[in-house]
Amino acid sequence: MSEQTARSCPRCQIGRLTAHTTTHTLIHHDLFISVPNIQVLECDVCRHQELAQQALWQLDAVVGEMDLPAPNAPGSAKRAPVDVDSDVTGTARQVKRS
Repeated sequence: MSEQTARSCPRCQIGRLTAHTTTHTLIHHDLFISVPNIQVLECDVCRHQELAQQALWQLDAVVGEMDLPAPNAPGSAKRAPVDVDSDVTGTARQVKRS
């Protein structure tokens, strides 16, 4: 990126965004994703980072193809809610009153 085409930083309004390669991490639908060697635009003053447009397209292609399991599907990391008013057999507990 040449000095003439470098954009000014949208955060600090002083620095210039220049292209760098880094590892980008994010959380998408409760799933941690780490993408190595992705191009970002970084401010030389405040270090604000934005993903380059081509990197966004590549990331969207990867994340868009992910087919996440249903919340109650077998193998899902989330467990179904437990009814505290029933025992392990599923029958309701009876409370004795004096």
